Formats: sequence, structure tokens, C-alpha cells
Amino acid sequence: MNKPNQRHDKNGRRVTAIVAGRGDMGFIREVAERSGADLSVCFHCRCCAGGCPFIEAMDHSPHGVIRLAQLGLRDEALQSATIWTCVGCHTCSIACPMAIDMAAVMDALRQIAIETGAATWWTPGPCCDPPV
Repeated sequence: MNKPNQRHDKNGRRVTAIVAGRGDMGFIREVAERSGADLSVCFHCRCCAGGCPFIEAMDHSPHGVIRLAQLGLRDEALQSATIWTCVGCHTCSIACPMAIDMAAVMDALRQIAIETGAATWWTPGPCCDPPV
């Protein structure tokens, strides 16, 4: 049974409607500072999705993750499988007419997810324990 904000696209993939007005508007600044990319210039042309070799395994396209950040939807962005599926091949960055470094954006999102505990599956091992 579908939740009210979930639909399926023409290919049968589950998509979730974005509900605006409840976001953390400082989130886009945090991602931009960490990645060095200006996410506000993305106009969602979908060039990034067109060249991505892993797009079928993602729950959001690269520009979709940027849109989540633009809307301040921190939890949705940080819990997205897309940020972990991206291999940093830069195909999307090369295709982007605004030259957004998507690999850096995905790296920043992964870092934030780990630091904030949003990556609930990730458990640090002894090599990653902070110094005492």
C-alpha cells in the first residue's frame, strides 16, 4: 500500500513527493561550504542524470539530491541511497552546464550523514574512532 506522498513513475519506480516549507534552510549553505559547490545555480536540466552510469540504482537523481538540499530537506538528502551509490566518476559534473562538482557534493553529504548519525547502517570501527 502506498503512503500518501508516494507515487510510481512511468517505469514503475517508487518516487516520493516533496513537501516544501518544513526544511532546514541552513542545510544548503552547509553542503556548499563543505563541497565548495554553489548548489543554488542548479536549474535542474537533468544533464547530470543523462550521463550517470548508476542512475538506475539511485532513489534520487543527482539533481534531485541538489533539490532536496535547496529545499532544506536534510533528512531526505542524508538518508538517500543516492549519496552512497555515487562512485565519484565525475560524468555528471562534466555534463553539468553550471559546472557543479557533484562528486564533491556527494562526498560532503556522506560526511554529514556519518557525522550526524543519519547513516544508521554505518558503524565506525577501531580505525575510525576519535583520538582519546
